[in-house]
Amino acid sequence: IGEEKRMEGTVISDSVNLASRVEGLTKELGAQLLVTQSVISGLESPDSCKYRFMGSTRVKGKRAEVEIYEILDGLSKDRIEAALRTRGAFEEAVRLMDARRHSEACRAFEKVVALDPLDVPAQRLAERCRGLCEAKSAG
Repeated sequence: IGEEKRMEGTVISDSVNLASRVEGLTKELGAQLLVTQSVISGLESPDSCKYRFMGSTRVKGKRAEVEIYEILDGLSKDRIEAALRTRGAFEEAVRLMDARRHSEACRAFEKVVALDPLDVPAQRLAERCRGLCEAKSAG
């Protein structure tokens, strides 16, 4: 990018923009590492990596929703085991939330948090569901 007397190297692409948006979700959701479905699909052996579905979300600059996954492998052994124990219940709660069945999702996330009080993404998603339920009942 630049002109004849001034050149600047940079990367501009849809992939970089998406990666930046997904990275921003890590803070919002309290996850260490998030990736998109395309990363999971690109794994040579999907079983070689421990992950869980975090839901579908719209990111700025994208028309379609993007499926997001949390990579668990970077967590401590105890945290990985806890997340894997509750993965089925967690992913069911996520699916309820994606289906906009917020009160059911809220209860489901609360069960996950009761089973694993240190699951920050479950806590954050439960909070989000509570907020959506409150907004719905107020409106």
